[in-house]
Amino acid sequence: MEKDVEGVEWHSYPVRENRKKALLAVFFLLFFWSSIYFTLGLFWLLISLLLLGGSVLPFFTVTRYKLDGEGVTVKKPFYTIRRGWGKFRSYYPDGNGILLSPFSEPSRLENFRGLYIRYPIQEDQKEKILKFLVKMVDS
Repeated sequence: MEKDVEGVEWHSYPVRENRKKALLAVFFLLFFWSSIYFTLGLFWLLISLLLLGGSVLPFFTVTRYKLDGEGVTVKKPFYTIRRGWGKFRSYYPDGNGILLSPFSEPSRLENFRGLYIRYPIQEDQKEKILKFLVKMVDS
């Protein structure tokens, strides 16, 4: 692929983008964890903190995205995903982001093997990202 292509970088912070949902989620989590603690005890509270806390962590943390001539980089708090453009054969935009798929036709495995990248808040950035993906995935 082209290595001199100017890339696109942005970040997604869902808790800041959806303040009402964040407040509701925090209220629900505190209620749930306090009821676990008072009914089942400290051990089960710790287990639920690990399981439920780990599953909602991406909502409360910043994810950084970078698209360049080499591929896609997704940086999360504890790990980084890097995939080259050769891994993707199609893409499916929706209201919140784009699913990059390794399959040329729709498949039930896309959600497990694909890579979902969230849009930034800025509308002009969404257009730039989509144009860049069209250029890189369709080539």
